[in-house]
Amino acid sequence: MQKIEEEANQVKLTFSQEKTLLFRVNFLKQPVPDPPCNEPKSIKLVKILGVHLDSDLKWNTHVSYIVSKIAYLLTSFAYLRRFGLTIQIMVVCYKSYIRPNTECACPVRHSARIINQSDKT
Repeated sequence: MQKIEEEANQVKLTFSQEKTLLFRVNFLKQPVPDPPCNEPKSIKLVKILGVHLDSDLKWNTHVSYIVSKIAYLLTSFAYLRRFGLTIQIMVVCYKSYIRPNTECACPVRHSARIINQSDKT
C-alpha cells in the first residue's frame, strides 16, 4: 500500500482512508486473511459498470442478478399481452427492455458472440 501511495503522491493524487476499499482476486481454496489494520478494508464483491465481479472472478453473482432482473421484466411483459398489444409492438418492447438486459456483459463473458448472432435473438 505504501508503494501505491508513493506513486500517487508523485502525480499529486490523494487517497481517503475511509473511502478506499481493497479488492483482492483470489483463486485459492483457502480464504485470504484480512489485511492488517493500516490497510484499507477488503471486499469480496464489486460492481463495475453494471457487472458484478467476485474475488474469484466467477460469474455466479452477476448471473443471479441478471436472472432476477429478467424475471421481473418478464412478469411486467406478461401484462402487456393482457392489454391487447400487437405482436409487432411486443417485439419492439422485448428488443428495447428485455434483450439488452440478457446481453449485459456478454462481450466480457463470451467474446465470440458476433453482431449477426445478436440480431437473431
